[in-house]
Amino acid sequence: TAVLPAALGKLCKLLGVPVVTLICHGHHVNSPFWNLHDRGVKPTEAEFSLLFTPEDLKRMSPEELNEKLVKVEEEMRMINMRMMELQKQIN
Repeated sequence: TAVLPAALGKLCKLLGVPVVTLICHGHHVNSPFWNLHDRGVKPTEAEFSLLFTPEDLKRMSPEELNEKLVKVEEEMRMINMRMMELQKQIN
């Protein structure tokens, strides 16, 4: 969980390409070489979300982009923490 660089909004604006998030769930090692028995781990699932279109990037300032990126990162961190709590309750 690294800190987002302050110039990330500027980079997004410079590149002018869609900005997305990709969140993967269940991407755990199913059969590592030290344990070849299948542990019944669920398959990987992914959520793909569009954050900014190229038009959004043209319209918004780098500071506005940074604010939204930080907010999205914080929300994703909270969701991840909640999912970990739920996983502990299940196990």
